[in-house]
Amino acid sequence: MASCPVRLSLWRGVAGFSLLAAAFLIYPQSAAAFVVLLLGSLYFFKGCPACWVSGFFEARRQKRDMQAAKDANTPAAPPEENA
Repeated sequence: MASCPVRLSLWRGVAGFSLLAAAFLIYPQSAAAFVVLLLGSLYFFKGCPACWVSGFFEARRQKRDMQAAKDANTPAAPPEENA
């Protein structure tokens, strides 16, 4: 289904932004932990945060297009009989 990539993208974004925030919070204490957390955030973003945003909006657009195509192919309901 199309909702799976959208949900997956949302979870990747939450994980990526959480690790990115943690990286900048830990930076004054440990440069090594900063690098590890930053690399972890890049892993979840599958690149930079802008790449994640672009991919997220692409997944949403695909879901919307698939839903519109599904609605267009739905047959009309038969007319009701008034007896």
